[in-house]
Amino acid sequence: KDSISSGEKAEIKCTVFCNEKIDDLVIGFLIRDRFGQDVYGTNSYLMGVEIPSKSNETFQANWDTVMNLGPGKYTLTVALHVGPDHTVECLHWEDATLEFEIAGVLGPNFVGLCKLEPSLTLISNNINK
Repeated sequence: KDSISSGEKAEIKCTVFCNEKIDDLVIGFLIRDRFGQDVYGTNSYLMGVEIPSKSNETFQANWDTVMNLGPGKYTLTVALHVGPDHTVECLHWEDATLEFEIAGVLGPNFVGLCKLEPSLTLISNNINK
């Protein structure tokens, strides 16, 4: 789907075939805005999920998330690497594998890159009695 509303649920799926067993295999994704700025990224290591890779086996990583991003155009990058981040040993990096747009907002409007969902409480101090 190329367009989604801010606040809408989305599933990011990535299918991987391993030619060989790789210890400490990590899969992750990164969302960038139209200026190429990193807006959000995570990976299996940061989420505490171990990937038991095996030779000649396929697995699928599914991330479920609420797209609390501001309206605009974004890209999705995916990566496979060893260790906590891609700087140790990057096995595969697919930059801007998907382009998508956040169009419209579910719930209250906001400005900026992300929807933080704050609560607001008003307290009267009765100053002018």
